[in-house]
Amino acid sequence: MPLARWRRSLQRFAADDGITVIFQTIAVTEEQISEWALPTRDPKRNSAADRKWPHEFACELDAIPPDDLRDVIEAAINLHLPQSQLEILKVAEASEREIISKLVGGLAP
Repeated sequence: MPLARWRRSLQRFAADDGITVIFQTIAVTEEQISEWALPTRDPKRNSAADRKWPHEFACELDAIPPDDLRDVIEAAINLHLPQSQLEILKVAEASEREIISKLVGGLAP
């Protein structure tokens, strides 16, 4: 399914429940490349889209340490989530983790 169609479908399904979906492009910044000492490479110039890349270097997303990537994504999500709702979700998550730990612990021999 093309990306635009996928986005429209997700927005339509979410709207049925009164939820607004926001799509935000997140990119690796030059500051992050420097701070995290991420490897760079020459950009690909094979396709028309590649040739439009305005920079003299590229950095692969998978070069970012998982914890740093998770923090970047969480920060972007938190910009759109009311802090009171976030706190409620964190409490619910902690409670669910505790319940699961007890259940799993009860299964051990």
